[in-house]
Amino acid sequence: VAGAAPLASRYVERLAGRVAIAHGVYSHVTMLNDRSAAKAIVRWAEVHPTTLLMMASHGEGASDGLLGGTVMHVVRHALTPVAVVPAHAFDGQFD
Repeated sequence: VAGAAPLASRYVERLAGRVAIAHGVYSHVTMLNDRSAAKAIVRWAEVHPTTLLMMASHGEGASDGLLGGTVMHVVRHALTPVAVVPAHAFDGQFD
């Protein structure tokens, strides 16, 4: 969670926990504070090698086409594979 307020962080932790339980996987939420969420995520991935970064995309970045600017930056610069899921894919499933 980059630049998120504590309330948003708690929401993401709950959501990640529900997704992990539903799919039998491990999840870990880390709070990052940076002006650029994309750069913070890429730097974090460099320091904490992992097998996969998973991101949701709202696709609101007009200049980036179907994916938002944050996701596109991470996809282009991270050395770790990135899975992109449409933000609406799980609407209502984990409320």
